[in-house]
Amino acid sequence: MVGVEVRAATATLIAFVAAVVFLPMGARLEFEPREIPLKALASRIPFMNDNTLASQVSKLVQLNTVSDKLLPPYFLSAASQRNMKEIHLLLKGFYPHLFAAATVETVNEFSLLLTLPASANVKAPGRPALLMCHLDVVPIQNGTASDWGRAAGCKECGPFSGAQHDGFVWGRGSLDMKQYCVAMLYAAERLLSQNKEEG
Repeated sequence: MVGVEVRAATATLIAFVAAVVFLPMGARLEFEPREIPLKALASRIPFMNDNTLASQVSKLVQLNTVSDKLLPPYFLSAASQRNMKEIHLLLKGFYPHLFAAATVETVNEFSLLLTLPASANVKAPGRPALLMCHLDVVPIQNGTASDWGRAAGCKECGPFSGAQHDGFVWGRGSLDMKQYCVAMLYAAERLLSQNKEEG
């Protein structure tokens, strides 16, 4: 369902994550633009199941986690709080190798902090990397829910539908940034399960 472009973007994300993980401490982040031959890297990239990725993003998008600055201290309605906790359970189910390998901390009830130990196989063990994402979304404008998907001819593509239409997942968080959370966590899960199979 999801095309070659998504696989290429996912491969680029994995390559970027690997590059950040192996940077020396204090390294200057200056990059010369260069073309990355993705076909040459294909044999080293873990298999990414496009349908699984799309399904996982869809399930997260279906859970409304609209943030509201008028609802301190967590800025989430009671329903959004329940949905955020449901997302945490989904993530644990989607990525069992990652959650088993990581130290998992819950911060302020609705944020997860996963810490992975450095691998003995890494040439520069102990060098940290930080990957972050958020699972809350901004509200939709009043009166616009029926407009979602209209230009694409998709009546079921609402703001929290998670509908998959023409190779896209529709809804709040499908671009900012539940899809990034899925891509990052899925890549880590695949790398950990691949290492387990090889080790």
